[in-house]
Amino acid sequence: MSAQKTLLVTGFTPFPGMPVNPTALFIRRFPRIIGFNIRNVRLHYAVLPATWRGRQAVTQPLIDRLGPDAVIHFGADGKRSGINIETLAVNRANQVRCDAEGRLPGTAYLAQPAERARRATLAPKRLRDAAARTGAAVSLSTDAGDYLCNATLWDTLGRELPAVFVHVPRLNRGRYDRRPDYPLLERAARAVVCEAAQTLR
Repeated sequence: MSAQKTLLVTGFTPFPGMPVNPTALFIRRFPRIIGFNIRNVRLHYAVLPATWRGRQAVTQPLIDRLGPDAVIHFGADGKRSGINIETLAVNRANQVRCDAEGRLPGTAYLAQPAERARRATLAPKRLRDAAARTGAAVSLSTDAGDYLCNATLWDTLGRELPAVFVHVPRLNRGRYDRRPDYPLLERAARAVVCEAAQTLR
């Protein structure tokens, strides 16, 4: 039997404008509804702090410690109406929007300006198709923004790990809200995780 592969799945804590982050709910519930093993793939779950300081203090040490074979990052964006599989991270950091600690990044770039973009490497089309089969509205995106979601994908891709970022909208607020409700978001996110595990087998 081949060596067991590992898949790290992350979400984020709340941040300004997102008092309830659905991706933190995913990570809280996935150990029960998905478990820690899919065939020969071991799953690890973590909620990351929505802070610029957390990039180096939490996220990178976590990846160092676990040594995953692939990473799925989930994050929420209040401006999205559907689910986006991000295919691109850009070398840009928002200098206006504060993080959960009220801080801004130190510079407008995530790394030396010469490198402009990094492409997602964990089967974006397969993950989109898997999520879409749940009935959710899902599309590929080349705009991960310039906040912590983009920065987290940028950092992980820089480690030459198969990685992808999945943006979900904020929680549905009622019957006239066209955004998907939480159960559908969770089913789509679960489908993404299970499909990603299949790519590692």
